[in-house]
Amino acid sequence: MKIKRFPIPEPITLKQFAEKHNLILEIHERTKDPKPDKYYAHFENSDIKDGRVLRGVFGNGSTEAFAISDYAKEISGQILILNAWNSTKKRREIHVPTLETGELQ
Repeated sequence: MKIKRFPIPEPITLKQFAEKHNLILEIHERTKDPKPDKYYAHFENSDIKDGRVLRGVFGNGSTEAFAISDYAKEISGQILILNAWNSTKKRREIHVPTLETGELQ
């Protein structure tokens, strides 16, 4: 019998993941009553597959770095859907590995 094993990949940084898949990270600053989370971050044109539905996921934080770190936690281990609502670009599904949240560079 042949066995094909799929080991759990080593964690990578959000930056490594974004560069591997040519993703653009957007960081927005909230203008109305931004306390306590002044910033939110997400990949451009992205959603998370949650069963049969898509949901928008954002990382929130009092600084840009905290928002990015929170976003990495939110999408780790999920299925990222790109361009679901954009008819001019091809839709993509990417399985997100565990993302390290300590190093943002």
